[in-house]
Amino acid sequence: MIRRTLGAGALASALLLGAAASAGAQEQTYTVESGDTLWRIAQRFDTTVTRLAQVNAIPNPNLIEVGQELIVQPSADDGAGDGDGGTDGSGREYVVQPGDTLAAIAARFDTSVAVLAQANRIANVDLIHVGQVLAIPGSGDGNGNGNGDTPDEVALTETCEADRYTVRYPEGWSTNSGLVADECGWFDREPFEVPVASELVTDVILSVEPVDYDTILDGLGTGGRILSAQETTVAGLEAVRVETLNSGEGLLPEGTRTTQYVVRLGDGESFTASTHSTHEEYRETRDILDRMVETLEFR
Repeated sequence: MIRRTLGAGALASALLLGAAASAGAQEQTYTVESGDTLWRIAQRFDTTVTRLAQVNAIPNPNLIEVGQELIVQPSADDGAGDGDGGTDGSGREYVVQPGDTLAAIAARFDTSVAVLAQANRIANVDLIHVGQVLAIPGSGDGNGNGNGDTPDEVALTETCEADRYTVRYPEGWSTNSGLVADECGWFDREPFEVPVASELVTDVILSVEPVDYDTILDGLGTGGRILSAQETTVAGLEAVRVETLNSGEGLLPEGTRTTQYVVRLGDGESFTASTHSTHEEYRETRDILDRMVETLEFR
């Protein structure tokens, strides 16, 4: 099972942010150093690229300068985010603010801590982070059922063995044979044939990439807005899980939601697992991706 973890620096930042919230949340700044990216700074201070760009009026998150001073923790009275943190219940998302708890957020949206934890795959309900984007299931019965918000869990009964990894996937889904592309790379609800790779879009895509982990991290968010980013481990290896809303400037259409895992394999290689879609099954597929990643074994 994947356990979302914070490194020592990120944990220290979370504690600092919590203390600042209880003491009036005084402004905290950081001076950009050589080699920094907004992504790395967001990770260091346990916030998001989107929030840093908003607070510091940065039009292009991929362009910051050495010596530039950034606000990494706004003061409590600066009005950043309008003090609201996100959308209302109908918007289905909420951005965690200083001083928030999962219980308080659940009460605000007429739901329960258990429902929020399940919808957002939160292992420790006492640990949420400033800037974290939470999915808010529809209000109503308070148990996440009866409104189509929490689909029945699909059993992962099938196993696919590739050269570098083994993964389990849902019963009834199809996967590629390896005749055209690496086996166990594409998974879909419907049967499919493998044409030229650029012509095929499947529900879940897994791949071993000959690209360094840090290089992939530096490119995350290009062509879209990062909604959430969480450090984690996959099969005991360092990893990150990122959810993005695409702007249409890259390969994917505007409004496409993407969830991607990047895993450090070492020796200049990384593993990626992703799903992207604009259709109503996105959230269910994202949850299936999360569970498939939990079953990964590398060799």
